[in-house]
Amino acid sequence: ERYSLHKNGTEAEMSILANSFAVNLTALILDQLGPKIDVFLWDERYSSKYAIARIKGIDPDQNTYKSIDGEAACIILEDFYRANGCNAIQVVLAEETRLKCLQQWKLRSKEKQREMRLKKEQVEAKLLERKQARHRQCLERAELRTQGLLPKKKRKKKKRR
Repeated sequence: ERYSLHKNGTEAEMSILANSFAVNLTALILDQLGPKIDVFLWDERYSSKYAIARIKGIDPDQNTYKSIDGEAACIILEDFYRANGCNAIQVVLAEETRLKCLQQWKLRSKEKQREMRLKKEQVEAKLLERKQARHRQCLERAELRTQGLLPKKKRKKKKRR
């Protein structure tokens, strides 16, 4: 089933482009972000006309050229949410494409986890190195104090209130 049809139900020229774009977008999302995000097609016929009417209803003198696409996008999304996605068409990839994208996402996810683990290990190693350096410094200062080469620590007196 497809959207972007003419009033008589025949497929519009833009329908072919829109459906191709939707399939490519779905594959890209699956490849990059994983399987938790779905892509849907929604009937957007007349959204531009409604957008013009809405814009002109607010300000009859406003130039609609710059704001029509954004307003139409808002109308489409509002309609989708109002209908709770009913009558939307979920874009489904060919099984071979879906499996290939899913495999790429899994590989990318494993690589990101490995990189994060390495970064964490590097941070922990630097932290340990700093702690050890600080400890060595304290030991060296204590040794110099015992040799009388550094003055003893002065203890701060607590102020009474």
